[in-house]
Amino acid sequence: MSRFFKNLFSPSNRAKIFYLLAFAPLILIVYYQPGWPFAVISPAYGFILLTLKKDKLFSRDKADNVQKIMGVAVVLGSFFVYYPLVYLFPKATLYNVANYATFIIGLFIAFFEISALREALSSLFLIVAATLNSLLFDWLEPLLSPYINHFVSLMSFILETLGMSVTTQYPDIITIHTPSGSIPNVFTWGCVAGSSIVFSIILVVFLLEETAQPRTKLLWAIVGICGTLLTNIIRIATIFLSYQFYGFEAGREIHWYLGYVLFITWLVLFFYMFAKRETIARQIKSIPNRLSRIQ
Repeated sequence: MSRFFKNLFSPSNRAKIFYLLAFAPLILIVYYQPGWPFAVISPAYGFILLTLKKDKLFSRDKADNVQKIMGVAVVLGSFFVYYPLVYLFPKATLYNVANYATFIIGLFIAFFEISALREALSSLFLIVAATLNSLLFDWLEPLLSPYINHFVSLMSFILETLGMSVTTQYPDIITIHTPSGSIPNVFTWGCVAGSSIVFSIILVVFLLEETAQPRTKLLWAIVGICGTLLTNIIRIATIFLSYQFYGFEAGREIHWYLGYVLFITWLVLFFYMFAKRETIARQIKSIPNRLSRIQ
């Protein structure tokens, strides 16, 4: 048995085994979470953050034998987190982000010195972000609901600009008049801001992991959050347009998946722009010179 553990945690195999084990439970989350793909996005980005820390993690000392046994015990226990959790949260699924977060903690204890857990904090935060989102939304809903009429006014203006016939019933109903009939739509903060909160958290945590100057991080955090809100407006407008041209059933079909496609596309674009931020800054600074040449 000691020889088995020695080979298991050898330097040549440690990285491969760690990331293979860290990735495997995502399959269970996809299977058991009824809200997929939303429920798997935050855990998946948590895993991606772990992969970005590969060099930093494996420069750490490995765990001693006692700590390895403790870590394996936590890993095995993570699969049973559901059973006490379901008494507190009846909607908990059999394998969810709480299980996965516990699983990752166990892996860190088994593979690295205990201080390495600090490297896991941002990843663990993203892993549980999907769960925290619902709790945060329940807290924010009574505070933000009185302002839903402003968003309804904005969406009405956008839809009318796009040539659609709409009727607004404040504070939260927009009815679109299509060739096949009128379709009323009730706006809630779950639709308006629910997914935006999670994706904003992902953007902010990503920036906190970067080594850029605080001013640069703040600027790009604002860009990221504003882009996320704009993406949400595009999502809702696209759904309404699908109602207009293809009918309610077609719009309902794309309703659940369009947002995730748009948000993930925006995240990829944002990460790319952030990586190229110095080039983008130079291009922006050169705009006045270009304009002066044209004149």
